Amino acid sequence: MFSEQAQIYISYSYPSGHERRVKSRFYTFAMTLLACHRSNLFVQNKNKERETRENAGWDNADAAIQDDRKAHSAKANLGRA
Repeated sequence: MFSEQAQIYISYSYPSGHERRVKSRFYTFAMTLLACHRSNLFVQNKNKERETRENAGWDNADAAIQDDRKAHSAKANLGRA
């Protein structure tokens, strides 16, 4: 599958027994990236709610935000099904 030179490089870079540590580092990186992405989505939703409050006025804003949350959760549930 790999050339002999590539296999030597791989065995030199990841000596036997270190594969788990490499996988663990990758997993940590992937989870950090996912957490940042989710955090960014949370901030975007909060900014959207604040804009809704400013645009709709404080009287109607809560109802508009609840409708938006229901629509968002319905869309998320469709994706899971």
